[in-house]
Amino acid sequence: MEAIDTYKGVCFDLDQTLCNSEDFMCSFKGCDINYKNSGEYKAYEYLKPHLKTIDWPVFIEKYEEAKKYVKELLHGTASSHSRYLYIQRTLELLGARF
Repeated sequence: MEAIDTYKGVCFDLDQTLCNSEDFMCSFKGCDINYKNSGEYKAYEYLKPHLKTIDWPVFIEKYEEAKKYVKELLHGTASSHSRYLYIQRTLELLGARF
């Protein structure tokens, strides 16, 4: 029980604001990142029936563009890490209407 007394606190990064835990865990384990396990690919798969002719490379390119835009627009705020806002901007860039 003495080891527990040495800690001053514990930090949980549930929304990946501090680090991308998927990248961290894969580099920690020494494995390659499988994009099909990413949250971005899961969002793409969910939206695929509505996106019709937009394939994964185009989607991820627009997603990265949207992510950069949101991060620049909301720099220094927690919202700059929001995947919801990234997806919203991605759909705007793709001209998708919901």
